[in-house]
Amino acid sequence: MTDTARPDSAGALLTCASEAQGLLRLELADAWPELAAPQWLADGLALVPLPGGFEPFAAEVKRVAPIFLRHLAPVQTVQPVTPFRGVTGALKRGLEALEDLAPSDTALAVQIRHVVERDGSACVERMTALEREFAPAAAEVTHCLIETAYPERIVSALIVGDRLLMGISDAAANISTWPGGERRFQEVDGQISRAEFKLLEALEAFGVALPASGVALDMGAAPGGWTRVLLEKGLSVVAVDPAKLHPSLVRHERVTHVRARIEERLSGAAPADVIVNDMRIDPRQSTAIMLQASSLLPPGGPAVMTLKLPDGGVTDRALLATVRAGLKRLEPAYLVLGARRLFHNRSEVTVALVAGGDRAPVGE
Repeated sequence: MTDTARPDSAGALLTCASEAQGLLRLELADAWPELAAPQWLADGLALVPLPGGFEPFAAEVKRVAPIFLRHLAPVQTVQPVTPFRGVTGALKRGLEALEDLAPSDTALAVQIRHVVERDGSACVERMTALEREFAPAAAEVTHCLIETAYPERIVSALIVGDRLLMGISDAAANISTWPGGERRFQEVDGQISRAEFKLLEALEAFGVALPASGVALDMGAAPGGWTRVLLEKGLSVVAVDPAKLHPSLVRHERVTHVRARIEERLSGAAPADVIVNDMRIDPRQSTAIMLQASSLLPPGGPAVMTLKLPDGGVTDRALLATVRAGLKRLEPAYLVLGARRLFHNRSEVTVALVAGGDRAPVGE
C-alpha cells in the first residue's frame, strides 16, 4: 500500500489468536471467496485489501460473525513515519486526512499499536503512553471528546516499520472496543482462577443479561472460578463437580456443592435460572449435556459454555467443522447469541446461548 491521504478502499486489520490463523483464513475463504489472502504482519495480525471499503465489509462481518476473528479495524490512510516528523507527526497527518470521519463532540478513543520483533517473531504491542501523549492533539484536530472506556468511534493506528496504518470507525464495527480485542480485567481479592476472566469477557462480549437473583447451575465447577463470578452477580450456585471447590466456597451460604459428575445428576435436577459449562470434555459430549440441561431453564434463560478444541493431529478444516457442528447441534434447544474465540480463551471457543425461542444462525 502506497502513501496516500485517503484510500477509502485501503483495507482492514484483522486480529485473532496466533494459533488460530489457519482457522480464520478458512473462515474468510468460506464467507468471502473473492477476498484477497490475508497478509500477516505479525502473529495473529493480518491486513486484507477491501476494494469495496471498510463499512460494507464490517457489516458483512457482523452478519457472518466469524468465530476466530477477535478484532477488526479499518485502514483508510497510510502515512510515512520519518525521522524528521516521527510518529506523532504521522498520527496528526493521518487524523487530518480522516477528520470528517470523527464528527465534533463524538466520544472518541485513540488506540495505537506497533509491530515489534521479539524472540525471532513479529508481535503486536499497545502503546498506551503514546495514546495518552497524543490525546490532546487528537482532541484539537477532531474537536472530539477523548473517551477510552465507552467510545462511540475509534481511531485505530498501527505502526509497521516506517508506515502508519490508520482508520476511524464506529466502535461497534471493531467487534471489541479494546485494541486488538485484548480485553483486560484487573485481578481482585478473592479471585480463584484466571478462568473467571473467561466468563466475565463472555458476559460482556455477547451482552448476556443475568438475572439479579436466582439459581445458577455450574457444570464442571471446580475449583470454582465461574461459581465465584456468579455469586458476585447475586446468584445462588449449584456447583456440580466430583473435585473439590476452593476453600472460600465450601461453606458459602449460597453455594451447594454436588460432588458428582453432571451426567449422574441431570435426570430429575431442579430448575435453574442460568446454566454455565466449562467442562474439559469432548465438544459432542458437552453439547449433548447442554441439550439435556436446556429443559431446566425457563424460556429466555441464559447459558454460557465452552467448546474445547481437539489437540494436535487434527487439521484446521476438521477443527472448524467440529465447532460448527457443535453450534448446529445446539440449535434445537437454544438461540445462539454468539460464538467466538475470545481473548481469554485458550484451546476453546466460548458460546453464549438463550433457551427456547426462535432459532437463528450466529450473527443474525
